[in-house]
Amino acid sequence: MPVPFAIDVIIDLSSSNVLSGILNVETANSFTLRPIQPPIFNRDAALPRKMVTFNLAYTAPVNPAGATPALTLPQIWAGLERKVRKAQEFVPIIEECTVLSEETSQEAGNFTIVREVRFKAGFEPGSGGVLVKETCVHYPPCRVDFKQPDGSSVSNVVSAGPDGELLMTYVFEWRYPGVKEGSEEAKALEEKSWKTAKMAVHGSIDTIRRLVKDSEIQ
Repeated sequence: MPVPFAIDVIIDLSSSNVLSGILNVETANSFTLRPIQPPIFNRDAALPRKMVTFNLAYTAPVNPAGATPALTLPQIWAGLERKVRKAQEFVPIIEECTVLSEETSQEAGNFTIVREVRFKAGFEPGSGGVLVKETCVHYPPCRVDFKQPDGSSVSNVVSAGPDGELLMTYVFEWRYPGVKEGSEEAKALEEKSWKTAKMAVHGSIDTIRRLVKDSEIQ
């Protein structure tokens, strides 16, 4: 009595089609062929991509000795809300800011604004002179998160120190596609990023204080 068994058959037709079949020796007329999708090789995906990411943060006191008027948390938060809509008043490297949409999340209740900003050339990854869309999520009264399409992000955070003093911190994740990590270009960009971070924090505090002095923020 013959013993039934099966054989897997694979036929390669010039790599354009791959066929497989199962042959049952006991019933020879049961041989069938089924097409199998050949694996797709993406050459570009296999190559390493150059990109450097800088994660950094800078903090400054909101009310240093001698600064007048002393800012309160509600005033600072009002300033951050205004900064989302009128970024060019607060950050010198931003030339233009346009609000595209605004909504409140039904799930979390966070207020979100989508805006376009134009950075001065040389101050933001790949965006000098180009409009960049940012999604700005509000977490009152202490934080606003800004997210860009390339994955770069910034958080503006207001916190309190051990003696109750108010602090302003900006946290950055800046991505520079096409820049090799450890290169001279990367080192120069990192140094510039630190300078930009310091400028942004102090510029924001100074602008809020000026707006309070001018009674534009109560």
